[in-house]
Amino acid sequence: MSAATVPHLWNKSFILCLLNNLFLFIFYFAQTTILPIYILNELHGTMAQAGLAMTLFMVSAIAVRPFSGLIIEKLA
Repeated sequence: MSAATVPHLWNKSFILCLLNNLFLFIFYFAQTTILPIYILNELHGTMAQAGLAMTLFMVSAIAVRPFSGLIIEKLA
């Protein structure tokens, strides 16, 4: 292959994918740090309720992950 036919890594598609994953990571990180504080302070929940909410959030995020690729593939 010559240098003219080698595709560049840093193309528009790659940068959009990179930004998408960055914002997804920021959302999950913010959710796991802010949700328990919100439950305790604003909803006046207990530590057990905050822990249960975080457990359900994490379990659902892990359970959906294997199917997200199939869903994206069908929609795209």
